[in-house]
Amino acid sequence: MHMHWVTSHLARAWANWGPGLAVALVAIPIAIVAAVLLTRLRRRAGWPAPWAARSAWAEVIMVVGAVPSLVLTLSPASGANGVNLVPFRDLSTLVHFGWEHVAVQIVGNLLLLAPLGFGLPIRWRVGPFTVLVVGACASVVIESLQWVLQLGRFSSVDDVLVNSAGAAIAAMIAYPWWRSRSGAGTSDVGDATAPAHHSAASARSVP
Repeated sequence: MHMHWVTSHLARAWANWGPGLAVALVAIPIAIVAAVLLTRLRRRAGWPAPWAARSAWAEVIMVVGAVPSLVLTLSPASGANGVNLVPFRDLSTLVHFGWEHVAVQIVGNLLLLAPLGFGLPIRWRVGPFTVLVVGACASVVIESLQWVLQLGRFSSVDDVLVNSAGAAIAAMIAYPWWRSRSGAGTSDVGDATAPAHHSAASARSVP
């Protein structure tokens, strides 16, 4: 009985998350190679080394992290199409399905846009609130496509709330690597043109 319970739950988890996991496993080595190459190209173009690496990794994390999310959310499912526009209605009903279902749904939705939320404040000068808004907009687009394309998935405003919250939480986790709002022009977080501007200013100051 216990083995049957385990296998049934594993089968259900694979059905829900297997395609996205498979895509992620393929995308991770590609992402590493892309980040390394992009860093080298930017360093050759004159970008400061720390900023070249950090900006490249942030962009790759956002782009590659979006691929498994789109596979998971926009692949056809066997469920019924539906929509919920009442906040917290779906979340309040999760407790009736057991803690495993609650954990899968909430944790999965928190992680869905986490790569986007993690990379945004590293690449651009934005804070958690801006990331929250961007995450909400991205989630609305995903939920709308699920409904319009009739993919056998339930579109819910609660998914938007949890998705955007996950993006904001990821942004706060990325705090040590945020792009400084006041440090433009420094060797660590300045734009690629900062060294050129600095050199030009130095040249003009020479009598």
